[in-house]
Amino acid sequence: MKCLEYLLLHTILPHIHQHLDPLQFAYKTKRGTEDAVACLLQHLDSPGTTVRILFADFSSAFNTIQRHLLIQKLLHLNVPSRLIHLLHNFLTNIQSG
Repeated sequence: MKCLEYLLLHTILPHIHQHLDPLQFAYKTKRGTEDAVACLLQHLDSPGTTVRILFADFSSAFNTIQRHLLIQKLLHLNVPSRLIHLLHNFLTNIQSG
């Protein structure tokens, strides 16, 4: 199951990459928590800067996502319909399995 999730992720990501926030660190190659902290520290070093910080763990967030909204968003981002169909089938099988 994890193998299929990995393949889906890495097949869909190139289609949505240009829509991701440059300050997003999750699900990006060679980006992680350390990069987020480094970016924060660099920002704090600038004079007269203020910052509000929220640390949240979304590691299980995918299990609670409204799947129809995900599909709609992917359609809006022009992800190829064959990939959306594959993802929809995958999510449906997870839900019923």
